[in-house]
Amino acid sequence: MSDPATPRYRATPALPHTRTVLALGILTRLASGLIPFAVPISFTQRHGIGAAGLASGALMLAIALPGPARARWCARRGPWALIGMSAASAALFVIGAATLSLRMWAVPLTVITAA
Repeated sequence: MSDPATPRYRATPALPHTRTVLALGILTRLASGLIPFAVPISFTQRHGIGAAGLASGALMLAIALPGPARARWCARRGPWALIGMSAASAALFVIGAATLSLRMWAVPLTVITAA
């Protein structure tokens, strides 16, 4: 038998604010999961495979390296910080998409990496 004081996965949604945080997490991860596929395709169509490889690598590094710091920042500030960070990322991705048609591939690469 297991200890009744041990938290269970089924009991997690009953904790305060858990459903809100889980819903926000799912929404933000959905976009984050689709972007790495769209970036190389967009860069390949506009600027070639070399720029697409750079963009994909830069995006993966930008997602992975500051991840723990972003998580700590959001944990200290609460769910509203997560919404703000997601909105800022979405705005930067829109700006990156708008600049993708420029001849200089470094501009959208920089904006998308910042996002």
